[in-house]
Amino acid sequence: MQMKWLGYRRNSNNIFSNQKMKQNKFFLPVFLFLQFLIIFGAFGLGYVFANRNPLSIGNSSAVDLPILNETYQILQQSGLYEVAPDMKLEYGMIRGMVQAYGDPYTAHIEPVQNELQSDQLAGSYGGIGAMIEQRDDGFFYLIPYPDSPASKEGIAEHDRLLTIDGVSITNFSDVSAIATAIRGEVGTRVSISVLKSPDYVDETTYRIKREEVPLPSLLAYQDDQHPEIGIITLHIIADSSAEEIEKAITELQEKGADRFVIDLRNNGGGLLDAGIELAELFLTKNQIIIAQQAKGEEEKITKTTRNGAFNDLPIILVVNENTASAAEIFAGA
Repeated sequence: MQMKWLGYRRNSNNIFSNQKMKQNKFFLPVFLFLQFLIIFGAFGLGYVFANRNPLSIGNSSAVDLPILNETYQILQQSGLYEVAPDMKLEYGMIRGMVQAYGDPYTAHIEPVQNELQSDQLAGSYGGIGAMIEQRDDGFFYLIPYPDSPASKEGIAEHDRLLTIDGVSITNFSDVSAIATAIRGEVGTRVSISVLKSPDYVDETTYRIKREEVPLPSLLAYQDDQHPEIGIITLHIIADSSAEEIEKAITELQEKGADRFVIDLRNNGGGLLDAGIELAELFLTKNQIIIAQQAKGEEEKITKTTRNGAFNDLPIILVVNENTASAAEIFAGA
């Protein structure tokens, strides 16, 4: 019994060993082939990732930005989170580039802010005529201008904004994004849902027709204690600023003002042509307003073409360290 058992055990081992040898002979080339596929595949994927969406600036190739590209590829291949869309990455890189440039007066303006600023520089926009206010509670509230499309349709002061064209207000990042969504082409309509103040219980939806809404670039008034002094605070140098300031001075003169203070503090500028037009109102003919010289070009001098309507008006200009661009040119002229 023992001999048979030992013999069976020995034979069993031999059979197992023989089968293993046969299997090894069969699997060895397969194993080597799989290894080849893995190595080749890894090389191929590395090549694909290394050449996927190469970053470049202007006419520069990706090779010119090796550290930036390496960081980008690491984020794509090994980052814990999904890489942001290309446009968002580009804006992030642009912000960093402009900041590293080190000029406080050079800035990149993204599309939403650019649209709002363009409206402000134009002096008007297509909209419903309401200011948007975000309070400490995190909600957004509407404050309609008098006689605006919003007030005519029934929007009341401090109605709480819920949706714009059916899109929840929570989908918008900030006040600028909300304002851009509400604005649009004159004559079109926008659907606004609000909770009515002061109880914020009743939800009401309005379909408001957009109209051209003026955006004044200045504030004009007489000094309380010295009504002979007219004060004009100019917030921005917009396309309509020259016309606005001419109208404001004329109206203040009719009320008794005969000398003026033009406040340009914290005015970051605006349109160069509008600044030149403003300066012409207060200068005589053939005076230099600005001399410009771009890199590699001849100097360009801009002079007044006529006597300004207020060239003999007593005025004081007030500026500070934040007066810049077209406002600074206006003040300097």
